[in-house]
Amino acid sequence: MKVNILTVLLAMTSMMACQNTDDKKTASSADGAPPQVQTPVTAVPAPQTQVEPSNSSAAVDPEKRNPAFVGRWQGVEWSFMGKPSGLDASQVFWTFRADGTFKSNYADQHKQGTWRTTKDSLYTKDIKMPKEVPSKILLLNDKLLDLQYNVKGQKEIIKYKKLKD
Repeated sequence: MKVNILTVLLAMTSMMACQNTDDKKTASSADGAPPQVQTPVTAVPAPQTQVEPSNSSAAVDPEKRNPAFVGRWQGVEWSFMGKPSGLDASQVFWTFRADGTFKSNYADQHKQGTWRTTKDSLYTKDIKMPKEVPSKILLLNDKLLDLQYNVKGQKEIIKYKKLKD
C-alpha cells in the first residue's frame, strides 16, 4: 500500500495546529488559573531586504515573509523523535517565491499554496487544505534551513540545504 507521506504530514500537522488552538482557548488548570504559555525559541533574524509584492491574488503581505526563505531547498536529513526516520530526505523539495507562493515535492507528490513567516515559525497553506500548517524554524541562513514539525505531539525535523539557482 503506497502512502502519500507529504499529504499525511501536512494533514496531521494541520489537525494538530487546530487542536492546539482549541486547547489554548479552553485549557485551564485544576485551580482555575489560566494556562501557562511557553516562550518560543528565537530563530535567526531575517536579512533586511525589500520584497516586491506580486499582482498574484495568492500573494501574501511581503512584511510577513522572511526573504531568506526565497529560493529552492532540498532535504538532507529527516528525523523523528531524535532518530533517523528511514525516509529519503533528498526527495523533499520546497520552492518559496517572493510573491508568497510555494511548491513542494516529495517523490511523486506535489503541493502548492501560500507561505508566510513569523519570528520563529513558517506557515504554509496548501491550496487543497483548509488550514495553515505551522512549522518551527530551528535554523535559517543563506545555505541551511531546519524545520520542526509537530506530528501528533511528536517532533519531526527535516533539515534542508539551499540549492543554487
